[in-house]
Amino acid sequence: METTDDELLKNKKHASQLEPIEVRQEAVRGFVERVGPSDLRTETPRLQDVYGPTATDPTIDGLLVSQETLAGAKAIDAIRSQNGLKSLRTYVIDLISNQLTLAQLDQLNLKISSTQIRAWLDSH
Repeated sequence: METTDDELLKNKKHASQLEPIEVRQEAVRGFVERVGPSDLRTETPRLQDVYGPTATDPTIDGLLVSQETLAGAKAIDAIRSQNGLKSLRTYVIDLISNQLTLAQLDQLNLKISSTQIRAWLDSH
């Protein structure tokens, strides 16, 4: 699991609220250790371009995305096809809502995003 490098995040809204990459890498490792199988080895190299190794590594066979990043998964598959690699199995996860109910049609308006969290932190 790669962690997005600071350079790719510098133009994000409220970037001042982002934790340093080392903190984010440790958070990813800690999460995987808590929820993953005990024998899972976790590495968190820095993602330094938007495609990372998914576009060129033949050993990668799956990708976990949200509905809003699904287009990126399709772009990765197009590059993999150009590189003669098989398509990735794409797993789409639901967004987390900041409301009590999550209506399918309003899902994108109800989501909690990292940008919203950073905006709140900036204002408090």
